[in-house]
Amino acid sequence: MSIRIAAALLLSAASAMAETRQVYLESQDGTRINIATVELADGGDYRVDMATDPFADHFLSLWKGSTEYGINMWNGAYYKLGEDDGRLIGTLHEMDMDVLSAPPDAGNLRPLEAKHLHESDPDGHWLPRMVIE
Repeated sequence: MSIRIAAALLLSAASAMAETRQVYLESQDGTRINIATVELADGGDYRVDMATDPFADHFLSLWKGSTEYGINMWNGAYYKLGEDDGRLIGTLHEMDMDVLSAPPDAGNLRPLEAKHLHESDPDGHWLPRMVIE
C-alpha cells in the first residue's frame, strides 16, 4: 500500500549554525520510520533528502476499472509543525488534495489554505506524528 505524504517543512531561519536533522514519522506506540534528512544552512536555506527505502511505488490504476480514476484525492496527509524543546513536532491533518490536482494560478506559491486542512484523530492513523530532530 502506498502512502502519499505531503509534509510542510517549515524550518526556523533563526539557526546561526549549519546543522543536519533527521525526519521521522512516528506511530502511536513510538515506533519511528526515518523518512528524510534535512540539512539546514546558515541564513535559513535548507535541503531535504528523502529516504527511498521506506517508500514503495505502486501503479495508481492497478486495482481500478478502465473507467475509474486511480487516485482518491481526499487521501492526503499534512503535518502541521510546532516547536517543542528544540525539535519540530508535526500533528497530522487530513486534506483534500483536489486543490493540488491542477496547477495553481500564476503567482500563487501557497495554494493550500487553512480551510483545506482538517485535524485528524491520531488513534485512527498509523503514523500520526512527524518529528524533526
